[in-house]
Amino acid sequence: MSREGLEIVKNAVERFNSGDLDSMLGDLYAPAAVWHSREDEPDTGVYRGREAIREMARMWGEMFEDIRFEIDDFIDAGEFVVAAGSISVRTRASEAVVREPYAWATKVHDGKVVEVREYRNGREALNALGLSGRAMSQGNVEVVREHFENTNARRFEAAMQGYDPGVVLVVSEDVAVDPGVYRGAEAVGAWFGSWIATFAPNYRLDVAELIPVDDAVVAAVDHRAVGRRSGVEVTTRYYNAYWIRQGKIVRLELFRERSAALEAVGASPQDAPAGS
Repeated sequence: MSREGLEIVKNAVERFNSGDLDSMLGDLYAPAAVWHSREDEPDTGVYRGREAIREMARMWGEMFEDIRFEIDDFIDAGEFVVAAGSISVRTRASEAVVREPYAWATKVHDGKVVEVREYRNGREALNALGLSGRAMSQGNVEVVREHFENTNARRFEAAMQGYDPGVVLVVSEDVAVDPGVYRGAEAVGAWFGSWIATFAPNYRLDVAELIPVDDAVVAAVDHRAVGRRSGVEVTTRYYNAYWIRQGKIVRLELFRERSAALEAVGASPQDAPAGS
């Protein structure tokens, strides 16, 4: 992707999130820009031109408020930039907040957005654009991202579904007081359950970076917690290396150093691809 195209897509997201739809369309979109809405959305269809796109956004505003795009990854897809992440909205009828995966493929020409296509997630977008290899890498990233989302939301049963039954966990000595090799989903879940129980209920894992390397993903994770006994708030960064097979985590290794995690998946710190 060109640097200009990437910056235009980022700028468009920022302006939309700030509520500045007029400047987004006026400054960044071509007059004849086309927006393809998802087929499973209430507003499904093709919107041609700035005013039609503005009308589509108005329909969103009637149904929802606090609409926000959160982009986790910008992916070079040839003539398109794929922005993979999620959308969060507050429904006007119930005040409930809804968040779900979303992706947009955006084409930029002569400094203007000329086409946008909506998809359910980055993997679907890349598949639609004929980039199945990148789709596999992006799919692995989404497996890991979803695993963290479920853990932070305390959906532990769903988090456990992300593991292959024969998953292996390797914990190095500089990460925890109980290092070792843990085999099987039950043993791995028990280890993490014991870890989380050490801290107060507001313990969470903030993912700072996700780096796909072949069939693996390296995650830079900030652990934010308050000790149950000490009451001291701490933030510590660890690096997790995940190996994915058929959409399941089959191996997980925990490290304190980024370089060690990258080396474990066969990448050097210098050659590692940019993460999300």
